[in-house]
Amino acid sequence: MFKDFPSLHPLAVHFPIVLILLSAALQAVLVWKDLKQIKWVTLVIMGGAFFSSLAASTIFHAEPSADAPKAALEIFEQHEKYAQLTLWMSGITFLLKSIGIFFKINRRSFEIIVLIAAIIAAIFLSLAGHHGAKLTHIAGVGPMGRYLMKGHGEGGDMKDMKDIDMKNDSSMKMTDTMPGMNNIDKMPGMDNMNKDSSMNMKDMKDMKMDSSMNMKNMNNMPGMDNMKMPVKNPMDTLRFPDNNPARKKNYKQNKQ
Repeated sequence: MFKDFPSLHPLAVHFPIVLILLSAALQAVLVWKDLKQIKWVTLVIMGGAFFSSLAASTIFHAEPSADAPKAALEIFEQHEKYAQLTLWMSGITFLLKSIGIFFKINRRSFEIIVLIAAIIAAIFLSLAGHHGAKLTHIAGVGPMGRYLMKGHGEGGDMKDMKDIDMKNDSSMKMTDTMPGMNNIDKMPGMDNMNKDSSMNMKDMKDMKMDSSMNMKNMNNMPGMDNMKMPVKNPMDTLRFPDNNPARKKNYKQNKQ
């Protein structure tokens, strides 16, 4: 059922989102009017909010991989900070509510303290959810398992990633995937080459070709100053005797 999901974190976080907000609303009702039935319901909901937050932060925790963009990692740090604060505040709220019920503290001031703790937990929850939404919908971490660390997704399979369109990923560079491209400017003869991708024909004006296809003046080409190429073809100096009798006869007649 869940094997197609690269991570169950988006499913798990909805439980604390609903329960933390609901517990704050119920606690506000208890501050307004003391209702015994709602007290126990509020305690159970606050307990569920804390334990679901704990599960989302541990068992169903998702973490970006090392190749994620730097901006995504910065957003993730903020998301983690507010998620931990949400976990702590939901735990404190649950603890305070438990103390008030089991020790039968019926003072209105104590209920206000519990309400303040529940509101702070809801605020931290909203901030964590905001950064989580930025991480997913702006930085692109999580959809189809992209930029997720292995072992933090359940049921995901790398073969499901084959249909991802990597051409639209603005953060991908040629130097990220092609080894050795980082030092391309340090290659011999590359320092003087024109970096324009189009061929500039005016740079070819100093090239000359002779009948033996021997290229001369190649030192005038950009980037060719460090290359040593022979400028003389040894076959140009090699001559064979002409043993054709007919050609010798015509030569003698022309000479006369």
